[in-house]
Amino acid sequence: MNILKKFLISLLFLSVEAIAEKSSFDEKNFTYDAFQVILSEGSVFVKSPAAYHNKLFLVLQNKTNIQIMGKVTLGKDKKLKFVMIQPNNSSTIELNGGKNDDYYFYPLSPAAQEVYLQVGKAPYEIPPNKNSP
Repeated sequence: MNILKKFLISLLFLSVEAIAEKSSFDEKNFTYDAFQVILSEGSVFVKSPAAYHNKLFLVLQNKTNIQIMGKVTLGKDKKLKFVMIQPNNSSTIELNGGKNDDYYFYPLSPAAQEVYLQVGKAPYEIPPNKNSP
């Protein structure tokens, strides 16, 4: 019985090591199932999902010291949601649309440039970073 316990315990440890090895995080190959919009003082950084998914989400992160109000639209005019994001906080919104739909985020207070959310687009910053190639 003692040998069986040792065998089962060693098998358990080997399984845990194998799972940990397979689940290591690789940021280069990480894909997003959500749009990520990071609002900071004077700029907006946008990351898009690599491909369309049946459920898309928008994660809005407020990295400023002021409250941000805005709206999310399907196309340029169909309002999906109004949001209010407290300083140094975030909000997640489910986007209910189809594969070929366009989404926009409009910062209303403080007012800023619209953010076009396009699936498959490379990360970008508004205004563009002058140090970028």
